[in-house]
Amino acid sequence: MISKYKFNNTEKYSVWQTHGFKCYWCGVPLELMHVSIDHLLPESLTDKPEEFQRIKNNYLLPETFKINDFCNWVPTHNNCNSKKGHTIFNNSPAFLAFITDVIKKSDQARNTYQKLVVKRTKDKIIGKIVSDLEQNYITNEDLILLLKDTCNTQEVETKTSEIRIKIAGEWKVISTNNNLAVVSNGHLVGVTPTSRNPDVSWTCPYCGSLGPWSGVRCLTCGRMSDPND
Repeated sequence: MISKYKFNNTEKYSVWQTHGFKCYWCGVPLELMHVSIDHLLPESLTDKPEEFQRIKNNYLLPETFKINDFCNWVPTHNNCNSKKGHTIFNNSPAFLAFITDVIKKSDQARNTYQKLVVKRTKDKIIGKIVSDLEQNYITNEDLILLLKDTCNTQEVETKTSEIRIKIAGEWKVISTNNNLAVVSNGHLVGVTPTSRNPDVSWTCPYCGSLGPWSGVRCLTCGRMSDPND
């Protein structure tokens, strides 16, 4: 049956993955391109608020339960969805087990959806930057200056003295030793000097930062310090 709610592909994928890549009603493996999203409690209840409230009370559903939400969506074949139609099942132990299962998994589906949305947004931003670079709307120098401007000063106290580390705010100090700090942003690990007047060799010739460095690669701009590399 046709849903009034227009599901986007990210919602479909999140529901499909959460419920094991198969039809919720017949249990047969289901390809993503053939996924139809079914409502455990029929979507028609959105136009019948009093009946919907009665059913929620009857099934002991939380007040936060919504018709168009991950707590009420399951992946199905089109024909399985059509066979069920607008059926409202009795609150039998079997159906209550179904709906309890879907509610429990709704947070997982929602988290998957939110992560995909964040990634899609990030990819769009990166794609726009790449496109602007190709069309010369912005230059590599513009990006390098932007990265340089994001650098700030982090001050860290050690047992013997205060040290000053000039790195981007996303980097966190893991340890310090012999005028060096090991830092990480959660994905990469590098080193940067802690002395107030570090040797000029620590300064990246491309972005002007003090790294952090992983070997001869500046982790701020991604460039190699050695032109032969």
